[in-house]
Amino acid sequence: MASETGPVRCCPSTRCALAPATEYAARGAFASTANPRSGKDLRFYKVHGPAGSRKAILLMHDIFGVNVGRHVGVCDALAEACGCTVVCADLFHGDAATMEIMDTPAELELLQRHPPQDIAQDLDFVYEHALPADQFDSIGMVGFCWGCWVLYLEACREADPRLRGGANFHPALMVARSFDSHEKELVATNKLPMLVCPCSDDFDNVKPGGILPESAKIHLFENQLHGFMTQGDVDKEEVRQDIDKGIELAAGFFASIL
Repeated sequence: MASETGPVRCCPSTRCALAPATEYAARGAFASTANPRSGKDLRFYKVHGPAGSRKAILLMHDIFGVNVGRHVGVCDALAEACGCTVVCADLFHGDAATMEIMDTPAELELLQRHPPQDIAQDLDFVYEHALPADQFDSIGMVGFCWGCWVLYLEACREADPRLRGGANFHPALMVARSFDSHEKELVATNKLPMLVCPCSDDFDNVKPGGILPESAKIHLFENQLHGFMTQGDVDKEEVRQDIDKGIELAAGFFASIL
């Protein structure tokens, strides 16, 4: 169990190690497009669902960024399991955490380099450009670690009327405290259905009996450490099985709301 006091941080110190780089044949592709809202290029990965599907998932990466771990593979797995298009934007614009800065002042500096207003500019562009309303009727969200804070931000600002709910894995909602806010405000403001899947070492506030409402669907991965879905060692059978379980839970959740 991680402590909920002390300096603001994204991950518990007991989080899993980063997944090593491996060869992977992606089903989708990266693209980079100028975002007139921010004046910067936005790079994003997109994998298409089956022909005729008007459902989509917007995936929010963890604090280590879209290029580290299995973000692309998870996008592909969700596209297949859920029968929809999946998009993951690089909301850090190439900036990202390393293990060396975790639990240091540099971690907070990284978080504060990417404030909610900048993230909103990028995601509003994603809704318009990568997931246009004439092609997609409903959008689910998936978040990992830092990305769960972003997911809740989007739900609270009601960013797009097509948003239907979110699936959160090893959530780091305490990132809100980096911006003079609090995770309790996010949870209280949100009106969308949520699946929340903490790990054994995650903060108690996102576990059963914490700050989440009774309406939230909670699944505790009690044998896994924070970060396992995107960074866990898939050579370990129990990790691989729980990653598959996570995809299964997300697919079932989205089947009920998209």
